[in-house]
Amino acid sequence: LSQILGPLYFSSDKYSLKFNGKLILQGIDDQTTGGIAADYNGKHVMLQCAPQEVKGNATADDVRKIVPSYSDAKVNELVELMKGSTSSVEVGRLCAVSGENACIVNAQVFFD
Repeated sequence: LSQILGPLYFSSDKYSLKFNGKLILQGIDDQTTGGIAADYNGKHVMLQCAPQEVKGNATADDVRKIVPSYSDAKVNELVELMKGSTSSVEVGRLCAVSGENACIVNAQVFFD
């Protein structure tokens, strides 16, 4: 399957997976948490995306562990936003496409 893997498209809350330009599966972010499955040419394919959340009162180190590619300015902005908060904010999702019981590709999705 890795030879025919097409691009992953993300917009709003919709996640889509295409192989050779053909839509294989799609769903919203909440569905991807548990995983969305489909069959492609008799092979089982799954897309699963784990939420990445920054908890309230997070430190800069906490944020960097979750989103290491964030700039210092973005990290500081998020730390400031979360000061005094008791809730968390989802900053992205780590998605994995698997087939035949093996991971084909991982994709990091960040929210702005």
